[in-house]
Amino acid sequence: HKTFTYKFPGGHGVVWDSIHALVWAVGADVLVAFRYNFDVEDPQLVPVQSFDLGKGYSGHDLVLLKKENKLLITGRTVLEFDTMLGKLRSFSGKHSVKSISIHPETGEQLVQIPNEQWWNDTVMLLNGDRKWTLPNKARIYKTRWFSY
Repeated sequence: HKTFTYKFPGGHGVVWDSIHALVWAVGADVLVAFRYNFDVEDPQLVPVQSFDLGKGYSGHDLVLLKKENKLLITGRTVLEFDTMLGKLRSFSGKHSVKSISIHPETGEQLVQIPNEQWWNDTVMLLNGDRKWTLPNKARIYKTRWFSY
């Protein structure tokens, strides 16, 4: 297998956007769109666009909302990125969010906000209406809804 290196400080979240045929990745303070060449003999990811998230943003999680053509980005706050318009806007003023997950049926927004360096034993809805705490000081890093 062939590999290549792309300098991407703080690279954390990566998602495939089949509508635009792009790989989106979030780093410390940038969102980057990569084009994949689909060549198994010589695979390449080529950066085609980048969007500044602001110095010290500390990008962490990246979630694709395919039907809405949006990305949710967590870090210092939660941002929403419109993949059609190439525009960022604030999604939530909550600070230091490690992860976000949108329930596919109810739309409830599940988040993990660390109370230790990188983890918490509790996850909650973004609006604060409900919280769930796991026993024995569980160390939750990222949260995801699973709907079967």
